[in-house]
Amino acid sequence: MKRSRADIAAAVLRLATEQLIHVDTVSKELHVTKESIKRWGTKGRTGVFLDVTERDGQWFTSREALARFQREYAALTRLQASNTTNQER
Repeated sequence: MKRSRADIAAAVLRLATEQLIHVDTVSKELHVTKESIKRWGTKGRTGVFLDVTERDGQWFTSREALARFQREYAALTRLQASNTTNQER
């Protein structure tokens, strides 16, 4: 799934009002690679995208963006689990 230009523009606007944190910091805290963090922003994870931005070759996100991403991903996961359970009945 590709992220729409409108969604990218909205992400840039959201990040402009938030305190940015480097993807290295996030990767250490979440115990995932920084490439994973960048991929969640550029390609998404099961259709959910993390707001990221690149500045001078460095990648950033924000705590607020992480919270949005985790909330949306958890909701999607719950919905998929619910659909699987309903299909098994």
